[in-house]
Amino acid sequence: MLQIIGALALGLGTFGLVRLHLRNAIQRRAQWGYSIVLLVSFVVMATFSILNTLAEKKIVERGPVLERGFSILFDYTLIQLDAAMFSLVAFYIFSAAYRAFRIRSVEASILMFTAMLVMIGVVPLGAQISPALPTIANWVLAQLNAPAQRAIEFGVGIGGLAMAIRLWLSLERGVT
Repeated sequence: MLQIIGALALGLGTFGLVRLHLRNAIQRRAQWGYSIVLLVSFVVMATFSILNTLAEKKIVERGPVLERGFSILFDYTLIQLDAAMFSLVAFYIFSAAYRAFRIRSVEASILMFTAMLVMIGVVPLGAQISPALPTIANWVLAQLNAPAQRAIEFGVGIGGLAMAIRLWLSLERGVT
């Protein structure tokens, strides 16, 4: 069931993305060149990904063009862009946490130290700094963070159920 919902969500997202950027490119709206780059990149990445999957299943032959193209697109481009994006996100999270807490108390200091430990422990650099860092980061995520996430998910589930009942009973009118 989740695979069906995931596939429908992926298809709907893809449809919406392509429709929006195709319209931007056709109507030559502001920064329409970026829409062209996105559409071309999307088609090229999807083509190489589908061909690679078919080659793994022995449906098509894996030639040198497919092998090298897939390697360039995914190993040398996508993974590097993901790493750059993760580092920027980690920097902004850390700076926002610092501004939010300003480390005015012992609890805020513990929270900031733990956040730093987890952020450094989950990246490959953490294992090079100390082999214990990934172990400590995984322990914090599994033993301290997981129960909090389950509690949040439980609260969201209860809230969603309450909202569904309100909608079902026509008690929720929405914004008019």
